[in-house]
Amino acid sequence: MYRIPALAILGLTLSINAQATANPATQDLLKTYAFDPGKMPVEEQAKHAQDLADLWTRAHADTEAYLPALRTLLGKKGNTEILYCDGGMLLLDGSPQPADKQLGLDSIAKCTLAEMEQPGYFYTLHKASLEGIDTLPLLFRMLSKPEFEVYDADHNLTLEQDMAFTYPLLVQDADHYFSRIVERLKAEKNTTARQTLLAAIYYSATRDSENALNAVADDKSIPPVVRLRAQVFLKRISDMRKIEPGKVYEWMKQNRFDLSVTNSEADLRTARQNRMRDISHDALRELDIYTLLIYQAMSANSIKSK
Repeated sequence: MYRIPALAILGLTLSINAQATANPATQDLLKTYAFDPGKMPVEEQAKHAQDLADLWTRAHADTEAYLPALRTLLGKKGNTEILYCDGGMLLLDGSPQPADKQLGLDSIAKCTLAEMEQPGYFYTLHKASLEGIDTLPLLFRMLSKPEFEVYDADHNLTLEQDMAFTYPLLVQDADHYFSRIVERLKAEKNTTARQTLLAAIYYSATRDSENALNAVADDKSIPPVVRLRAQVFLKRISDMRKIEPGKVYEWMKQNRFDLSVTNSEADLRTARQNRMRDISHDALRELDIYTLLIYQAMSANSIKSK
């Protein structure tokens, strides 16, 4: 059997490594991602934000060069955390290929969620949820960051941890995530994370949402601030049920809400999912109305079935 000399193998390896290093897209990615946001104050992180934005522009303008470079770098160990995090988001944004989607999701799972990474992480998961991807395991990672926050400059909108976590879920059917959120709530110890999970349970508006909220509201072993959050959500539901649907729609009309006017629970859920594809103040305001209308419709359906 013919054996390739060891020196030839070494030469081939060095040649391949040299080609990778010489690749302009690879060089650009390595240079741009050569920092650690987790070790920087917010002000210093902000200085790198424009560099990342410029990189995305270059990558989108030359996908033939940057996508293969991203695949290679994201598939290797030992790169910077920001490369895996922001680079994973860039791959998800730039490629429709299923293998790239999975590589991108695996990569952003390595995010430490430093402040500069949080907005991109949120938008990436919202988009992935729209594509039908199960984003809940990645959303759960937000719970380790009580100060998680997203600022949308275009709409002058700030989302704190509770709504940043809940927003991407609302474009999917609650059956896909509700039971896992309830289970996580039982195990969660962080006060902020518990309140975030309660918000997700409330907005899921399933037939089991009230039971889950009541279980927290009535449990005296749970911190008062968490129980209070559950009680606030329960009061919203109770107050809404006291209002006639016709008066709700009349109020909506007077306040110029362009919502789908229907008493159908299924239609309300579909309309709400469609509305949450947008990220804006108006969408959030309409989310609250749709959610209350869904609880009202569920109550009406329960009465009819008796």
